[in-house]
Amino acid sequence: MLTDSEKKAFKLLCGVLATYGVTRIQYPFEIDDSYVSEGDFEDFSVSNFDLIPYRGGNTIMLPASIEKEISNFYNRVGKKILMDGMENLIDNLPEDPSYARAYMQFDSDDFTLTLNGYATYPGVADTESYEYDIDESLSDDVKQLQSEYPGLREFRIDYSGGGDSGYVEDWAYGNGDISFDAPENFKDFIYDKLPGGWEINEGSAGTMEFDLENMTATLNHTEYYEDDRSDTFLEVNL
Repeated sequence: MLTDSEKKAFKLLCGVLATYGVTRIQYPFEIDDSYVSEGDFEDFSVSNFDLIPYRGGNTIMLPASIEKEISNFYNRVGKKILMDGMENLIDNLPEDPSYARAYMQFDSDDFTLTLNGYATYPGVADTESYEYDIDESLSDDVKQLQSEYPGLREFRIDYSGGGDSGYVEDWAYGNGDISFDAPENFKDFIYDKLPGGWEINEGSAGTMEFDLENMTATLNHTEYYEDDRSDTFLEVNL
């Protein structure tokens, strides 16, 4: 996989890093969309790398001979390995990624070259249901609805939230075939029953189903969260 000159230069690189107290340098490649393209890897610069641990904006100068071998390796096989690896990683995610990056890393602790990738994507927890009695204070609202929509037995109102904001929908759907403006008192009832933090970070979504015959309400609540996946495409001991 590595030429003799590449392996010699990369081994020397790890020794240089160790003398500076640097555990690792990494070249990040950010994937701009839900698919991998040539453009994600076009701006590679051999002098543009991250230091691990972070050194407060300071950097180190690599010898020109080492930079040349890093560039040669990247153009010869590294770019293709990273692109193919990220395509495979993203293709096997259950959802489109919300964030994805590839890395080429040199580690001075164990003298390794690693090409790997990381992606986050939205996850969905199991839906949980909670049943409540409809407040007696809503009795007049129920009578009003049934007078406007004779035969109304049940209806639902949807809600969703995320990124620190959320809302209950302005429409209600009843008996499977009618829709109407969601009464404000029923929307307030939903807000009162939603679990704490329902609109925070990745958020949640669900419905409140009102059974007017039994005067009960069922909250069907689904939490969202951020999941992640990583993969190593190549690891070489130097």
